[in-house]
Amino acid sequence: EFAISAVLNFDKYSNFADDLPYLGGGEIFLVNAMGGISRLTFLATQYPNNYFSFLSWSPTEEYVAFDLQNITQPNFGLSILNISTGEIVNYCIQDNWDYIYWSPDGKQIAFTRGNGFESYKSAYILDLEKNLAFKIADDATVAGWVTNQ
Repeated sequence: EFAISAVLNFDKYSNFADDLPYLGGGEIFLVNAMGGISRLTFLATQYPNNYFSFLSWSPTEEYVAFDLQNITQPNFGLSILNISTGEIVNYCIQDNWDYIYWSPDGKQIAFTRGNGFESYKSAYILDLEKNLAFKIADDATVAGWVTNQ
């Protein structure tokens, strides 16, 4: 299975139409190996004009981390979707401008905060068990996890 993002009720370009009104923004869907599609989020009905990026599937395949932004909710940012329940936890960490990487055990997330330009960027770790984010380096971009195996 894999997660995708798509815009709803954009019939000319998408096969993801449903009966909910299109209010701007996108949704996250799960696609199985047979092409079956199930909707995981209802963001457009809760937060019109949302946008999100950098979807990252957890190694346990239980969660998708992503950066969620909305014009009317300035405290949005790094978020995690529980695939089974549909619950989204937002960690209110804004300015994520790069890919999100899960640790091999799925207990931490590495990400880069910045303004989208080279003038400001820092590497961070979010410890999901301790619910704590901390900076690990200035003027750095996270490139992934290395395991010693």
